[in-house]
Amino acid sequence: MNFNSLAIQPNIAFAYHHTAEEIEKLKFSYTQFNCDVPLLVRYNLSPQLFLMVGPETHFNFYSKKKLKGDKSENIKEKNAFMEFGLTFGAAVSIIKNIDLDFRYFLGITEPIKNEKVSSSILQLGVSYWIL
Repeated sequence: MNFNSLAIQPNIAFAYHHTAEEIEKLKFSYTQFNCDVPLLVRYNLSPQLFLMVGPETHFNFYSKKKLKGDKSENIKEKNAFMEFGLTFGAAVSIIKNIDLDFRYFLGITEPIKNEKVSSSILQLGVSYWIL
């Protein structure tokens, strides 16, 4: 392994999540606002192609659930403030200082308190390097 090809890639992302579902003819929608903080190890396969892996933490600042035609309910206290997981991905440098990346987040901790659920997130991103 060439250690000159390794780098640490910290970043921060503000994420808006919205989803809807129907259970027994009742329509629900969920809205959440997070601050996502991954700390990735990046391995450069070539100057244009690299792989990433590392831990990621999501901080939940806002959560609402709404039943169609009804008032919304603040569910922030039901959701965990922090969710931890692992991120895996690959990226390609498309032009100077601009990368296109694809990542997969696998949640390890429960995003909703006292419920056996887990997170799984696919992400497509564009990065602009200022340094």
